Amino acid sequence: MHKSLLAVVLAAISLGLGCQNNNTDPPFHEVLLAPNESVIYVYRLSNSYEGSAIDPPIVCDGKIIGYLRERTYLYAIVPPGAHIISSKTETESVVHVLTEAGKSYYVEGEVEMGFFEGRPRLTQVPEDIGKLAIVEMREYVPPSPRPVATPRWDVQR
Repeated sequence: MHKSLLAVVLAAISLGLGCQNNNTDPPFHEVLLAPNESVIYVYRLSNSYEGSAIDPPIVCDGKIIGYLRERTYLYAIVPPGAHIISSKTETESVVHVLTEAGKSYYVEGEVEMGFFEGRPRLTQVPEDIGKLAIVEMREYVPPSPRPVATPRWDVQR
């Protein structure tokens, strides 16, 4: 009886620790732009448990700019003009953003329940809504690669 209870308690604690948000990412900061640049921010709120384990890749004009974890944002500095922001898991979500120099644009990302994995949904939002939402986000910082161990051939066995 005590072993079963202990197992349940340990499982609950480890599940809770595993679901904690990574607060090592830096808080929101506004990007400084050159006169001929614009910025597209992509952010993700965490309103529900649905899709919380999925961090969909975010692609800007064919290049991966990061993975959208809950309560984080990432951005792409782009020249003025037409740009495509997309994300694909089971399905693909695409947003076309037409930018002007010196301006900021906001795309909200969500993950909905899918059959095998979560389905991303991207929506461009007005600047005033995006600015209010993003101030509470943390910047996505890609994990640093693990150092590769150098083999030691001189070790005696």
